[in-house]
Amino acid sequence: MRHGEFGYGHASISPIPWRNAWAFTCVCLLVCGINLAQAGAQEILIVSSSGAKPYEEAHMALLEALVRQGHKARSVRLDQLSKVDLEKLRQEQPQAVVALGSGTARTLDGVLPKQVPLVFCMVADDASLDLDRSRPVAGVEMLVPLKKQLDLISQTLPRARKVGMLYRSGDTQSAHVVEQLKAELPAGWSLEAVAVDQHSSFAKALDALLKTRPDIVWTSPDAEIFNSTTIRALLLDALRCKVPVFGFSPAFVRSGALLGVGIDPSTQGVQAAALVHALAGADVKSVPRAAQEPRFSVAVNLVVAEKLELEMPREIVNAASEVIGKP
Repeated sequence: MRHGEFGYGHASISPIPWRNAWAFTCVCLLVCGINLAQAGAQEILIVSSSGAKPYEEAHMALLEALVRQGHKARSVRLDQLSKVDLEKLRQEQPQAVVALGSGTARTLDGVLPKQVPLVFCMVADDASLDLDRSRPVAGVEMLVPLKKQLDLISQTLPRARKVGMLYRSGDTQSAHVVEQLKAELPAGWSLEAVAVDQHSSFAKALDALLKTRPDIVWTSPDAEIFNSTTIRALLLDALRCKVPVFGFSPAFVRSGALLGVGIDPSTQGVQAAALVHALAGADVKSVPRAAQEPRFSVAVNLVVAEKLELEMPREIVNAASEVIGKP
């Protein structure tokens, strides 16, 4: 299942280079006189998948946190490294390496010496990485635990019993998400999953889903299913059918979902910096190897709630990081 590397921006955010951030980094590296062939033994290497804005937000927060912790760090972009550059990494002995993005984590796992600690962030989930666990490795996931998402739905819609979702039956990971969601459903709940690839169009798959009358449509950050066009179609049709939508990002909620969750890339960077600090210490065995859950925010849309004639629980509104509309 090809999830977006950053599962919060598909509704209105596109992966464009954040030039100011990279310019700041380049200035720092020039001042320090660091380049790829001059790695120090006590240096933290940060490798980002690209210059997309979410990666850069995580990168800058990570870099700033490492500097505050007293670490020496440098940054490179995976999409700007040649095969020769990657081979040079085999010869380096940085104190630790941080990978921003799933592809970067997998690439570095096959390049770095086994004794070099590897930390990852801005990845969909740890299980999909299949990293070599013989090395010191730790990280933070982007996906908010399904149980916590369902708990939020249950608190918001106490009468909800049927969850609807769209998935891709021809994709193993997408089908696996269906099974995971089923396993986490509260007692007495059911899941209505409609495969988009078994219909001639997204519109027909969506129509088939809404005809089952789910109490809420749950969405996942699958870039093969959701883009600006399909999200707009889902929100308009669901609203017309008086079916609330649970969005996978605050941007999704701003676009018209009733509520949703999301991660802040800067927070991912800060979480990764804490893991680097621990792994770069003397006792790496004491660092938990299981991926950390992401710190996430909740967004609610009171304008949509009014159109759906739903009363949003006061505790949900008060706890939300972002509220669209007036309480």
